[in-house]
Amino acid sequence: MNKNNCKHTGFTLIELLVVLVIMTLMTLAFINSQSKFDSGTIMRGLAYQVALSIRQTQVYGTSVIQSSPGAASFGPVFGVSFGNNANSYFIFSDPVVPPKGEQDAGVVQLKSFNVQSNFSIQEVCLVSTESSNNWYCSVRRDTATTDDSTTPSSRLDVINILFKRPNPDALLAAYKKDAGGVLQPVATASGVFKAAYVQLKAINGDVRVVRITLTGQVTVCGVGNIAGTGVTIARLKTTPTLC
Repeated sequence: MNKNNCKHTGFTLIELLVVLVIMTLMTLAFINSQSKFDSGTIMRGLAYQVALSIRQTQVYGTSVIQSSPGAASFGPVFGVSFGNNANSYFIFSDPVVPPKGEQDAGVVQLKSFNVQSNFSIQEVCLVSTESSNNWYCSVRRDTATTDDSTTPSSRLDVINILFKRPNPDALLAAYKKDAGGVLQPVATASGVFKAAYVQLKAINGDVRVVRITLTGQVTVCGVGNIAGTGVTIARLKTTPTLC
């Protein structure tokens, strides 16, 4: 056998570099896709957590539950309170009618909920039955993103979604602090509040909106994005049928 006829095969340096580049690109694409999937899953879970906590409050308001553990008293009003904290909200029992939430004497906080990092309760709004369908919204948590298409009729400090036994319908209440820091009820110019919207936002701009109507219906709206398309409070102001 002639040794000169043997062929030596292998990878050249250029071929190895090409393979490494392809593997790197595939890995980056996978990591990016996984990150978006994880964010979407957490966002969906957060939206349903808010919806289920409101539904749980509705059950408290239409059934019998002690206003505090071991107590013989039963609160006439149960509610979910959204203040200006972008990272938490809570369920409470309030002996005062109409309730103001955390500033009422005898109020009992039954359960609190914290939002994970990189997510926030960006905005909570009430829409009225006024002819202009005026919106009353909480103070914006994300001042760097001006995605509102209209200016609200009023900026609020606390929005409560309330349920009073035995009626399963929701009562929507808005409050604003006066000069002394005391919560005062905010009324519409004419009519009543007909729906509440809770907008949840991820750090990448993805949005989910939870809608609560006067009849007690709780709906998680479709996926939206601040810079893209889909359901956001800003778009709901112009096209309410989106949700």
